[in-house]
Amino acid sequence: MLGTGAFTQLFNGEQSLKADAQKRRSFWENFGRHLPSLPQGGVDFASGFGDMASFGLSEYIRELYGIDGGINYGSSEYNAGLYSGVVGSIGTIAAGGMAFNVGLRSVGGANQLYHFTTAANAAGISSSGVIHGSSGLRALYGQGVYTSAFRSAGYARVQGAVSTEAMITINSRALATPFPGTFRFPGSVKLR
Repeated sequence: MLGTGAFTQLFNGEQSLKADAQKRRSFWENFGRHLPSLPQGGVDFASGFGDMASFGLSEYIRELYGIDGGINYGSSEYNAGLYSGVVGSIGTIAAGGMAFNVGLRSVGGANQLYHFTTAANAAGISSSGVIHGSSGLRALYGQGVYTSAFRSAGYARVQGAVSTEAMITINSRALATPFPGTFRFPGSVKLR
């Protein structure tokens, strides 16, 4: 049989466990209140950068969860973040293009590549058996021969082809570029 001392000890132990559980629950329920606040300008800048770099996805998510109340969309910091986010969005596009090209190549979709050129250049390439690489401003991702994974003159124009009068098929693998469906051979390509 339990004496009053044992009962008191058991009761106090139970109260102590309840108090510990309440402290743990209180900490996690009020987690954000234990952290130092971030400077408002930093929050605005980061939000502007993220909104631009994610093409508005981060703003949509904040609105969806109701957590965008502390952002000052009219502040100079938010606008500076938007302008800085342009670089981030270019990086997002380039990463997406590279991922597309690597994925396309991995499933065997880039084993046959197409080089678009003028009819006169095609005749010269046919007689010499060599496609010489381009350089200068048109060689956006480096000197070399640019090819398309798509047999489409319209898409070749979007990719930067000077002319689409003639198309040469190359059965070889090339380097992926950040532009979807565009591949590059460094230097020249020998067809024979």
